[in-house]
Amino acid sequence: MGLFGDVPRRKIEEFITLYQLESELVDLFVEGRSDRVLFEHLLEGSPANVRIWEAEEVEIPASLIDGTGEKVGARGRVVGLAKEFDNRLESHREYSIMCIIDADFDHLIDRPKEPSRFLTQTDFSCIESYYWNVDVVRKYLRFSLHDSLPIEVGEFMRRVEGAMREMFILRLAAESLGLNFSWIDPTNCCGDARKGGVFDWGDYLVRLLNKNASISRRGEMEARVEYFRDRLKRDSRHAIHGHDLCKFIAWIIRPHVKDRNLTAEEVISRSLAGCVESASIASYPLFSKVLQLARLN
Repeated sequence: MGLFGDVPRRKIEEFITLYQLESELVDLFVEGRSDRVLFEHLLEGSPANVRIWEAEEVEIPASLIDGTGEKVGARGRVVGLAKEFDNRLESHREYSIMCIIDADFDHLIDRPKEPSRFLTQTDFSCIESYYWNVDVVRKYLRFSLHDSLPIEVGEFMRRVEGAMREMFILRLAAESLGLNFSWIDPTNCCGDARKGGVFDWGDYLVRLLNKNASISRRGEMEARVEYFRDRLKRDSRHAIHGHDLCKFIAWIIRPHVKDRNLTAEEVISRSLAGCVESASIASYPLFSKVLQLARLN
């Protein structure tokens, strides 16, 4: 049996049994720790029957992911869990269960999926998308970086968004072609942040293809990049990959902060999350649904 910290993972059978006995249980299953913390923040003060579980806390066999179209990983485990609940819980009963995953590329790549009454996606591409607005970023620049950047919040966001969008399209293109790349740090193709450097996606693509011995796929990738560039929604929150967001922020702030700890991805992610007010995200469809499920709305 695998371990999550020092606590054995919970078996799906335990949840099935509890749901048959305890109709008041409200359970959310999320991909990882950052997701869990955000939902705990939203649901602060909720009763003890409202529980939030990370994918790693539940023993979800890889066999449950087969047939879902998902890769083995946190997202795939949550999808597999929702599928198992569909198969084993009574169809005529109501259950207060939500299995929540990042939408990722699902709004752009049409992949066959079995509908699940327990599976819900983020409103945008990922949980980190909810951090990306002027109010949160302004707080981050002020309280985490002490307003040390010589550029205004609007310009800062435009620079991050420009690089982030291109990187998202590259990931999207690879996903649509079924290419399982080993990704490299995009900030090596960004130039000097102090001089207004921008992300050179063409240079990055060549380096990426060479890294993965796939230079013969360059034409396909470039064609897909142009295809998706015309179809990606203008709202940048639909084009965020959490790790890329933090990498590009680190690239821009690095020349202006003395404490190198502030440029660590995990520190940036936590700092942004710490600037999110629960009231400001409560109205989004996903969080509104969660609040209703927890009977807090």
